[in-house]
Amino acid sequence: MVPAQQQGVRGMPAEAHLCRYSPLTAFLLDNPVRMALLRPGAVLSGLVRPGMTVVDLGCGPGAVTRLLARMVGDAGRVIAVDIQEEMLACARRRCERAGYGSRVTWHRNPPGSLGIAGPVDVVLSFHMLHEVPDQARLLGDVHAVLRPQGRYLVVEPALHVPPAAFKRTIGTAVRAGFTVEDRPRIPLGRAVLLAK
Repeated sequence: MVPAQQQGVRGMPAEAHLCRYSPLTAFLLDNPVRMALLRPGAVLSGLVRPGMTVVDLGCGPGAVTRLLARMVGDAGRVIAVDIQEEMLACARRRCERAGYGSRVTWHRNPPGSLGIAGPVDVVLSFHMLHEVPDQARLLGDVHAVLRPQGRYLVVEPALHVPPAAFKRTIGTAVRAGFTVEDRPRIPLGRAVLLAK
């Protein structure tokens, strides 16, 4: 699996390194040990507030989706987006079990497009942007859906995304109209907070 992922970072099609759904994959992506190591709540705590509309782009099995749903509260909304129906179904089950189902809207995006309407306050891509073959298009779509002064947090896994590749992603984001607001420190990751 690692060689395919490395090839994907070097420009192979998304299918070469898409993190495909399986029960094992869902467990590896959504378990207490992983969340304790990565601590997504630490960086999101200053970014997501009650009442916001937040997009979890590439939600996978829903670990971060549940965290976001708790943070936005009853007055907020999370739009969970994934390209795989199986991942969305898994995330939906887990959110409903946690009592957050009513706060989440589920959206399967078509290949090559974000496919949602805004405006939204915050978009988060947690360990998924490196799987997107046309980052320029996706970053443009994210920029368009954000409200003025909206923010986009990109977190990538340091083991799969080398510094040069992450620097290219940031350059693509700037060309899409974003400005770099911060470079949060994320355990085992590379992160950038982009502002519209």
